[in-house]
Amino acid sequence: MPSKGSVSRWVDLVKLGDEEAAQKLWERYFEQLVGLARHQLQGLPKGMADEEDVALKALDSFYRGAKTGRYPELVDRHNLWRLLITMTANKSRDLVRYEHRKKRGGGKVYNEAAFNDKDGTRCSPLLDLV
Repeated sequence: MPSKGSVSRWVDLVKLGDEEAAQKLWERYFEQLVGLARHQLQGLPKGMADEEDVALKALDSFYRGAKTGRYPELVDRHNLWRLLITMTANKSRDLVRYEHRKKRGGGKVYNEAAFNDKDGTRCSPLLDLV
């Protein structure tokens, strides 16, 4: 019987609460999840949250769920990758919905950088009016 691969071992260890295994999975998947979230958030103005926040939230949800036994069927890297893709997609959609709610400005919320001059200097008088 073939031995388990490193990702499968890390998944098993994360289920037991192993922080080092969680770090290894973060190192293995974080950048890929950021890229996925970046693609899904295209067109969304930069605001309070971005693609890195989405990836972090997806990984955090996975870690918390794994430690509480939420994913007993999760046994290998293929299952893990599908789960992380789904979590990242859901969290990306949640962020898009949140940013476009009417009470949040309907997608017309600007961060402070939008009020800078073209040379990057701060437009203090304009910001004081806001």
